[in-house]
Amino acid sequence: MQAFQRNDHEDVDTFLHVGGALGMVSMIDELEQKLGRPIVLSNAATYWYAMRQHGIKDTRDDLDKLETL
Repeated sequence: MQAFQRNDHEDVDTFLHVGGALGMVSMIDELEQKLGRPIVLSNAATYWYAMRQHGIKDTRDDLDKLETL
């Protein structure tokens, strides 16, 4: 949270966390609520994109937010 807050400026529309481990996915909701901005984790987005490209439509209740990727 501290790293995101250090980079939270008025001209920031979205946070892109490059190299974020999939374990951070569970933190996205809390971070977005506290910061008021969307957060994209590059590894999670790449993971879900690859799954969708291969026709894998599995879901997880705790990851529903990523289903739009």
